[in-house]
Amino acid sequence: MARLEALAEWLGQLASVRSGGKSLETAIVSLDNVPALLRRPVSVLSERLAAGVPARHAYRLFADDLDSRIGDDIAQLFMDHVISRGAGLSDALGAQAALVRRQAAEVEDLDARRADARAETRKVSLFVLAVVAFVLANGAYWAPLANALGQLLLLAMGALFFLLLWWMRKVAAMKPEPRTLLRPKERDAQEVRS
Repeated sequence: MARLEALAEWLGQLASVRSGGKSLETAIVSLDNVPALLRRPVSVLSERLAAGVPARHAYRLFADDLDSRIGDDIAQLFMDHVISRGAGLSDALGAQAALVRRQAAEVEDLDARRADARAETRKVSLFVLAVVAFVLANGAYWAPLANALGQLLLLAMGALFFLLLWWMRKVAAMKPEPRTLLRPKERDAQEVRS
């Protein structure tokens, strides 16, 4: 979420610098106030552009550095501009910044809902553990489970409980969106096949 917000801020800065008439490459290289989370990938991109790496290649490497769907979208916008050199880049950068801000807000909302679900899971788990502690502390409840079959049943129920907790955690884990641009290994494999 913080990275999305940093990307939105950086794109907004690029849009304002670009509206001043600078080329995209010059705007990227000359921009001093880059958000902290992006300093490394943006500085590497700036160094590549300043060193004369072809812009399309530098932008594709930038997407690899960000290693995310949104990074691919930004790099694709930059690469398309290299081909078209259209006048609407400032507007496109502003629109992309607004889109990234919306995505950050959606991630924040989703994270809040996931936190609620985690809190509910903790409450249920604590309740189950309290019931188990009560049963173990009370001999009358414990007596029917004192034989081998009862112990096996308790073990199976405990294993099932922890398996369900593991499954809920796995289901709740956020998976990154698939990238739209090929990763370096995929590009290398495609070149080998060609």
